[in-house]
Amino acid sequence: MSVAGLLMATGCIRAYRPPRAGEPAALLKVRLAYDHGAALSHLPSGSHSRAMVAQVFVVEADGEPFLLTGRTWPDQLERTEPAPIDTLAASIHPDRNVLLEVRLGVSWQTTQLETVTESKQVPTQVTRTEYQYDPVSRSSRAQAVTRTEYKTEHKQVTRSVTRTHGTGCSARARLEPAKDAVYLVDYTNMLISSGCSATVFRQLPQPDGTFSLQRIASVPPG
Repeated sequence: MSVAGLLMATGCIRAYRPPRAGEPAALLKVRLAYDHGAALSHLPSGSHSRAMVAQVFVVEADGEPFLLTGRTWPDQLERTEPAPIDTLAASIHPDRNVLLEVRLGVSWQTTQLETVTESKQVPTQVTRTEYQYDPVSRSSRAQAVTRTEYKTEHKQVTRSVTRTHGTGCSARARLEPAKDAVYLVDYTNMLISSGCSATVFRQLPQPDGTFSLQRIASVPPG
């Protein structure tokens, strides 16, 4: 399983179907902010395959979540100083009351020697005496029959075991996007494992070519 799949537990979550070409659409951009030192503090010494993982879900009116977009940054936590994290962007269907859920976290792996029990089926030739009835003589006669049977053998072995770990925080914001509108989700996660927040703004174009931000909604994490 990938680190993103394990950390975000999305194995049973379906992908969101974005608007097709020609269908009404709204654009959603997600800006991620986090504390690099806090992220590094969650990583135990000796860990490897460390990564930042971000995913965005759309929860529609019936409560079913869909994976809208996501990304893994495999080299982000190998740096002593933070590097910029790209803004995530995706198109969504307008005129639907949805709950957006943004999650950012860290993932890592550990490898250590462990003693485990292994089992295997071992074939064994077994000869038994069986009796067959002869209807002509109305008597039974003995006959040696050899068959292959299997028995389970257990043994203790020492081997390297790799496990994947992760921690993160989810924040939610409600939105009913309008057709052709552009929205910015400002997601902040300074502690990595808790206390994150998400606020949605609508980008409004200005005559000078810039845009202003109009706050839409925010919902505490939960």
